[in-house]
Amino acid sequence: MANPNPLTEIEQRLRRRVRLSIVVSAIATAVLVIMGVLLVVFAALPLSDWRTWYLYVILAVAIVIAATLPMAVARTVRGITEFLRRLQPRTVQAGWERLIGPRVVFDNGLAFQQYVSGVHGGPTGFLFFAFIAADGSVLKPSIDDATKWAKSFRPLREMVGIVTQKKGPPESQTVLETVRSRLGAKKGLSLLRGHASTINLPSASPRWMAAAVFFDNKWYTKSEQVLAQIDEILGLLRALPTRDFTAR
Repeated sequence: MANPNPLTEIEQRLRRRVRLSIVVSAIATAVLVIMGVLLVVFAALPLSDWRTWYLYVILAVAIVIAATLPMAVARTVRGITEFLRRLQPRTVQAGWERLIGPRVVFDNGLAFQQYVSGVHGGPTGFLFFAFIAADGSVLKPSIDDATKWAKSFRPLREMVGIVTQKKGPPESQTVLETVRSRLGAKKGLSLLRGHASTINLPSASPRWMAAAVFFDNKWYTKSEQVLAQIDEILGLLRALPTRDFTAR
């Protein structure tokens, strides 16, 4: 029997992340406190030396950061959980992808996951993508299908084109900037990858994968904006295979 709540697995994973942060925080705080005690008792560093005070300040800041880590993680987890719950009226499937996090498929076929740059402290935001058949119809993937299909597209060799504020088909630029503005994101871009027309694809397989990224480190606070733009974003992506990326 299907689980009536598609977010159950994700919420369990997020709660596990909070529990893990508590364990890590406890261990790190204990280690730092022990280091501080050892420095004070055994090292007998001269208090007249500014470097001693600098070391103690750095150690104290590290202890505070380690001790408050669970609170920061819990706050982010609450935000993500609330964000996904507000999207639930349009959500048909949701799952947890390793190294990615939550992934959601909406009732119109649009999929969403958090964009992560892969660099510590780098930008994050919204990543939307859709799979489009050769006849232009939007396929509605399961979570497993989304993973499998995304891997079938080669990032560079099958790149058709990119749309930014100043690059790409003018019609797509206009829609991209409209969506970006309504989401309140700093920047946005969309891209299209496609299998060559000479490749014989299995039935019900996508010919194109279209994606849009909107950069916003507070993405999980904007569920209402996303909910209002789901169909507009899909329209942007669905139209990409029909656009002329070669025009200057």
